[in-house]
Amino acid sequence: MAATRPLPPEVTRELLSSFTCVRDQVLCTFMLSTGFRIEEARSLRVGDIWADGAICETITLERRRLKGGKGRGRRRVRAREVVLTSVLRASLQTYLDMLYPDGPVPGDYLFMGRQVAHTGGRKPISRVRAYQIIRAAASAQGLRGRIGTHSLRKTFAAALFEKSGHNLLAVQKGLGHRSVMTTSHYLDTSQAEVDSLVASLDIPIGFASKPPEVMNVRELIAAGRQSEPGADRVSASPGRDTEHQPGSHDR
Repeated sequence: MAATRPLPPEVTRELLSSFTCVRDQVLCTFMLSTGFRIEEARSLRVGDIWADGAICETITLERRRLKGGKGRGRRRVRAREVVLTSVLRASLQTYLDMLYPDGPVPGDYLFMGRQVAHTGGRKPISRVRAYQIIRAAASAQGLRGRIGTHSLRKTFAAALFEKSGHNLLAVQKGLGHRSVMTTSHYLDTSQAEVDSLVASLDIPIGFASKPPEVMNVRELIAAGRQSEPGADRVSASPGRDTEHQPGSHDR
């Protein structure tokens, strides 16, 4: 997903308000607010976010539902706990009220698609459909190019980076990355921003008023020779090159 780019902050609100389907709007709001990957969002059941008659303040995804949580490297992946913002909880509550007038069904997928599983329940929204939804909404806002579902995760990372005062470790933990190097790839910094930051640096010089006196070049060379081991025992013979001559040990 390295090819996708985050959404510009100035169009994110307009993009969310452009949805006509409540499910699509809540899905995008959820991913922007949590940094979930599309597969992680697709795996959510109603019971993951709703308990005791209310939306949960935090949700936890088990290791098996996270990227890399299966197979040989699964032991390096830990369960991920995420806080749900008040705005997101309100959106989820409205969504569930519209979807379940008689009360939520914990076993249903949170973001259901049209296909029906062999068990009788509906399958979650497909990756392709989620991608199409994001692309269509971005296109309506005049955005072209490298936009996809992973753009929402990168937008979350960029927002968290700014909110944390550019704390890369906080973003790493928020995204659930094992390596901070992976996190750094999510943050797109332009060369103009780097040049501006470098130009603004104010590094103090090593002396307060005037530079120290510089020794004469010959004195500096002589001092260097005298400091070499055995320099007081070695003298240059007239007509003889005192530089080291390659010997058998150099071969």
